[in-house]
Amino acid sequence: PVSYALLATAQSLPDESSRELRAQIRNSIPDSNRVRLLLALGNTYLLKDGRNRYDPDSAYIYLRQAGRLADSLKGPRWQTETLINTGRYYFEINNLRNGKAFFMKAIDYYKRTGNKQREALCWNDLGKCVPDSDLNNIPFKIQCHEQARSIFMQSGNLIAATDALKDIAACHIKQDKTGQAEKELLDALEAYKATGYQKLQDTYDLLAQISGSKADLHKEFSYRMKAISSMEATSDTARADYYYARLALTYSDMKMYGESARWITKAINTIKKRGRYEDLYGDVSLLVFDYISIGKPGEALSFLQKIVREIPPSNLAQKVDLNEEFAHCYVSMKEYVRAEPYYLEMMRIFNITSFNKAFYTSHDYMVTDFIYYNQ
Repeated sequence: PVSYALLATAQSLPDESSRELRAQIRNSIPDSNRVRLLLALGNTYLLKDGRNRYDPDSAYIYLRQAGRLADSLKGPRWQTETLINTGRYYFEINNLRNGKAFFMKAIDYYKRTGNKQREALCWNDLGKCVPDSDLNNIPFKIQCHEQARSIFMQSGNLIAATDALKDIAACHIKQDKTGQAEKELLDALEAYKATGYQKLQDTYDLLAQISGSKADLHKEFSYRMKAISSMEATSDTARADYYYARLALTYSDMKMYGESARWITKAINTIKKRGRYEDLYGDVSLLVFDYISIGKPGEALSFLQKIVREIPPSNLAQKVDLNEEFAHCYVSMKEYVRAEPYYLEMMRIFNITSFNKAFYTSHDYMVTDFIYYNQ
């Protein structure tokens, strides 16, 4: 569906692929650089970027190797790094107990050594790792961000403290405490501006989410535009495709399909230029919807045929989207016999990807897809 990748948060991607990292490890000596490479390799297997194979079991093997080597080298920096990365791994496989335990070992070390900045960063990282799919987890997420914020405030790191406030607001959005979240985000904007910090796009994005949840599309649109203006003014374009896509979706919600098509095309072109295609077919879904909505299913079909030749789907989830969009095009052109096999193939593949975490970056999107394809 249109919402699948449009709402996803861009993942942090490594500079090297798993193949490149394995080659570097083979040529390395058992020192701290090899620890770094092992951690990077382990983390590639936890990505869902279409470039590397998602394989938590392989991730664990390399993280364990990194941990053993770090312990043998007796280097505190890399020992704590392996603790944190192993904690992230456990959260990824939904073992919250072990995930917390590994993070707390790192936090305790930073407390003992008086490294307040690293302690605060670790608290904040722990908060981000705790899943919000279960609302019972959110109070602990908030506690982590509050701990981080308190330490950042004590040390005078006002920008990091404001980042933590923004994370707390995101938790309150999940709890449907939108009034409290909105106040926190507006306070965050003022705090950022007081320090001269200009990268405000993430804060505007959260404010837009609140407005969207209230069906205040005009206010949501205003915040979306501000997010893009902030991103472009600061040249912080790492997530440009995401912000363009969110604005496109807002235009589509306002039934301004021509503008939506213009902005989602910009998002698609940004993805193609970047060469990372994990969100491509979600954005393609919106463009097809826009074309069909303005009475141009033939143009939508031509675009699909072109994009599948240029950048074939890299995983089953993308094949679900692709088959669905071909079917929609043919239905809109009243060619129902041609549409049927695409719908059947879409559902066949979805039965494989349904509630399979390997294909989703968020529990929310997994649930949304399940409802969408089973309604």
